[in-house]
Amino acid sequence: MWSRVLLVCAAASAAARPEAETSAPVPTSTVGGGAVPTEPATTQQPPDEQAVLAEFPSAVLFGRTCGGSVLGPCWVLTAAHCSLFGAGSTVLAGAAHSQRGGTLRRVKRLVIHPNFSVGPYWLSPQAFGIQQVAAHYDFLLAELEDPLPIDNKTIAAVRLDEELTHAAGVEAGFAGWGAARHGGTMRHALHAARLWLVADAECGAALPQFEAGDMLCARGRAAAGAGAGAGGDTACSGDSGSGLLAGGRLLGVASWVERDATQCFPGALVVFSRVARVRGWIRDVTGI
Repeated sequence: MWSRVLLVCAAASAAARPEAETSAPVPTSTVGGGAVPTEPATTQQPPDEQAVLAEFPSAVLFGRTCGGSVLGPCWVLTAAHCSLFGAGSTVLAGAAHSQRGGTLRRVKRLVIHPNFSVGPYWLSPQAFGIQQVAAHYDFLLAELEDPLPIDNKTIAAVRLDEELTHAAGVEAGFAGWGAARHGGTMRHALHAARLWLVADAECGAALPQFEAGDMLCARGRAAAGAGAGAGGDTACSGDSGSGLLAGGRLLGVASWVERDATQCFPGALVVFSRVARVRGWIRDVTGI
């Protein structure tokens, strides 16, 4: 269906809503981000990086500080709070390494969900005894200046979830660029994380700021044979905006994490903005 896309993305935006449109940073920070120098080259990527890209061909590096998901040739979905970190002037798609290969596109326009809100991002969760500053309707649509060459191998458009409820225990995953450990910076290599959906009631009991209406949460599990206290995958600083996939569909957008995202402790609950809740808004803005 993408073979008919125009040489430029301008025509596709004619019916886009102007509301909540912005070209300036938004003052918020949840999972967070960090600078990653992105200078695509033509060198081949190692086999292990190619495997991650093959599993998550819709994953992109947004604005050098966050993840994101390809919705179509001209549109990417990420987290609204990512606009704080450099306002997302570029998107790198089809690459499993920020300095090798891929397709770089400039961002033409940012559209933030009109219901987006977040607590004071300068608060220290530890100092104030809170688990994290939560963001609501943490969605940002980025329109590109030129279309991405979708080949369904290295660059693919993700299918959007339309189910508002999901059973606990469903296996899901995301690919992102976040730090590997506490105090670390964003990785150059795309990495994959395995998570399992957690019941809304359990998320709400553990995270007072969790609201099932526009959020869902998941956590990793320790590998078989792991020692006591071992946890599973989680999201870390720089994984914001990454798309949570299950059954080939985009369920959520990485938004905030139990405690502080810079701690990156294994098995932490990760909260995603629920894509099905804003399916109509995405369709109205993008036509997808």
